[in-house]
Amino acid sequence: MSSRYGELLGPALVIAFFVAIWCPPTIYSVETPPPLNIGEEWLYNMTIYNKTTGETISIYSD
Repeated sequence: MSSRYGELLGPALVIAFFVAIWCPPTIYSVETPPPLNIGEEWLYNMTIYNKTTGETISIYSD
C-alpha cells in the first residue's frame, strides 16, 4: 500500500511544485508555452495578463 501511495504522491508533488512557481496567487497570470525550436534558435513567448485592468503584456525572446 505504501508503494501505491508513493506512486500517487510523486506526481502530485511535482504538479503542486510547478503550480506554486508558475501560478502565484496574485493579480497577474503568466502563461508560458513550451519554447519553439526553429532551426538552431529557441523562441520563447510569455504573456502576462493583468486581471484587474485587462492589460496584456507579451514578451518574445530574440
